[in-house]
Amino acid sequence: MTGKPTYRRLFWVFLSIVMLSSCTIFHRIKEDEVYFKKHRIKVHDAPSEYTVANSELLALTKFKPNRRILLARFNLGIYTLVPKKALARSEVRAAERCKEKNKRRASKNKKPKECKSLWSWMAYTIGEPPAQLDSTKMEKSAEQMTAFLEKRGYFNNQVIPEVIYKRKGIIWWRKGKKCKLTYHIYPSEPYKINGIQFQIEDPNMAKRTEELLETTTLKEGMLFDVDVLDAERERIATFFNNKGYYEFTKDYIIYDVDSSLKNHTTQVTLRLQMSRINNGQDSLVSIRHKKFYLGKINVL
Repeated sequence: MTGKPTYRRLFWVFLSIVMLSSCTIFHRIKEDEVYFKKHRIKVHDAPSEYTVANSELLALTKFKPNRRILLARFNLGIYTLVPKKALARSEVRAAERCKEKNKRRASKNKKPKECKSLWSWMAYTIGEPPAQLDSTKMEKSAEQMTAFLEKRGYFNNQVIPEVIYKRKGIIWWRKGKKCKLTYHIYPSEPYKINGIQFQIEDPNMAKRTEELLETTTLKEGMLFDVDVLDAERERIATFFNNKGYYEFTKDYIIYDVDSSLKNHTTQVTLRLQMSRINNGQDSLVSIRHKKFYLGKINVL
């Protein structure tokens, strides 16, 4: 009967230590560093067709806040508990041991291995260093989001990152040492497909143009989406594989998008190129794709 309360008390003691130790991390942050606590997406003036999930955009970020488990940053707390002087000494000793060990492994034609000390394992495998604001990575994250939205048809989108610094100082950290990051998304109106056409260089394959138009997954009025276009390239490649063009792949298919039309519409042109080989004179020559036929048939 006395065991359960004891375990319960130990659990709460451990939880308190981890949560309090995570607060002391701000003592270790320098004056020119800012702890990055949280990031989020805020969408403005989204059109009715907007279906991009915030999680899809946050997955593109180049840096992330520390992990949170049960409302507490346990990994950050464990990193804080590791004595930094002991960590530095153990890393030096581990490097020396690793150097000697890898020499012996090299003499036996074995691959080198990475060596970690106990403190290093605690700090960087179980623990997690504090996430810090990085303006360069923040801008790259915004660029990645812009490119992602363009692939989904939002050609005129804007992504504006905003850093909100903590202004009210508390005992264990200085003003401005903590921040949250908000990416403001202005998607604009998406572009839709207004027309689809095929341009096939190989004359024999061009005879299938009407059949391709009848079976295409691209329809007028649907939202422009690069993933859908890539799936269409896969479908076309499979279509010709089934017609005997076993060496034909989607790499021979490229698409041109004309977005200069009115009312946010695009004209999509799928171009199927012929195979190109080197003629031995530093230039490429286009040749038709090889079509395979049934040869000798044996029945056993």
